[in-house]
Amino acid sequence: MEMFRLLQEYERIHGNCSVPYEYKANQKLARWVSYQRQRKAGTLQSKPLTDEETRLLEDLGFAWVLDTCHNRDLDKEFMLMFGKLKVYNDEHGHCRAPQITDKKQFPKETMLGTWVKNVRARKKKGKLAQWMIDLLDQLGFEWNLRTGKKKC
Repeated sequence: MEMFRLLQEYERIHGNCSVPYEYKANQKLARWVSYQRQRKAGTLQSKPLTDEETRLLEDLGFAWVLDTCHNRDLDKEFMLMFGKLKVYNDEHGHCRAPQITDKKQFPKETMLGTWVKNVRARKKKGKLAQWMIDLLDQLGFEWNLRTGKKKC
């Protein structure tokens, strides 16, 4: 149950259960998630997942089959968070959602601020699809906060 609890925490922070296999913050969790998929697929000689284990993971939104290039349903995740960013932009006049730790005071912005930070990092590494960049540019997304060239 310890690993399941860690997966719940990962899902709360990232909005999904698709822990990358190279997840440096917790390699043990990354391997455990991969192991659960293998158990479900029956590709291991270990015991298969029980119905209860399967239900718990599915209730958390666990994806059994992933896009092998991205280790998650990236398009769906992006569009969900883009919609939240658009609402935030409409309400606040900018896309600089803060990374807030006080979830009671700012429950909606908590995950959004982390996502915004991760989007910037992915673009910087060249790992963000052009169509995603174009959508964010249309919103006035500010890519480099230090230069402040854009208003959003």
